[in-house]
Amino acid sequence: QHDGRYPARVVGQGACVYDDCLIMPTGFGTKTEPSVVYVWDLRNKTLVDVLDYSGQLDYEMEDMDFYKGDAYIQTNGAGIVKLANNKNK
Repeated sequence: QHDGRYPARVVGQGACVYDDCLIMPTGFGTKTEPSVVYVWDLRNKTLVDVLDYSGQLDYEMEDMDFYKGDAYIQTNGAGIVKLANNKNK
C-alpha cells in the first residue's frame, strides 16, 4: 500500500537495518531534494517515521549506520555527522 509521505521519486542510498526497521537516508540537502530519513517497519511493512534534516544537513547523505544507539551518517561535504533525534510527525 502506498504511503503519501514517501514520494514516488526519491534519491536514496546507504540504507541500514536497525531495531527491525529499514532506515533510508535520501536527498541532496537542497530545497528540491531535501535531506530526509525514512523509517520503515520491516515486520509490518509500513512507513513509521519521516525525519526531516533539511535545516541541519545541507549535503548529500551517502551511508548511514548506528554506533552505541546513536545514528551516524556519511555525507558528501560534511564528513561523518551524528544525527540528532529530530522527529517530525
